[in-house]
Amino acid sequence: MFATYALLHAGGTHLLGNLLGSLFLGPQAVTRLGSRGFLLLYAGAALGGSAAFGLLATSASPMVGASGAIFGLAGAATLWDWQRRRAPWRSAGIVAGLVLFNLVTLVTTGGQLAWQTHLGGFVAGAALALWLGRRGGQGQAG
Repeated sequence: MFATYALLHAGGTHLLGNLLGSLFLGPQAVTRLGSRGFLLLYAGAALGGSAAFGLLATSASPMVGASGAIFGLAGAATLWDWQRRRAPWRSAGIVAGLVLFNLVTLVTTGGQLAWQTHLGGFVAGAALALWLGRRGGQGQAG
């Protein structure tokens, strides 16, 4: 489950939301990291999300969806924005927006949100983006 949960979704709306997130955030990651770097970032963020869920979740409910990977792309994009602009209020605003999104989604879904997966994916994505950037992964064709 920890490797395959990102392939399963809880309906068409859930799938569409993750597809839109991928379409919005994915091209920046591919441009910076190349296709191999993107796949490493995406898969690593998905695994980071599942690890956080396993460590933090108290519910027996399963996690489904690519949200850990999508939040990993958001974590990478936030890191890159910080590196480019060095604007703490902008980065804090992005994080605050993501937290607000999670709170609203948690309430509107009656608690059916694996926020732990989102958190783990975000942190893993930012860490992987930092690591890949230090390895010279920016702009590589894959």
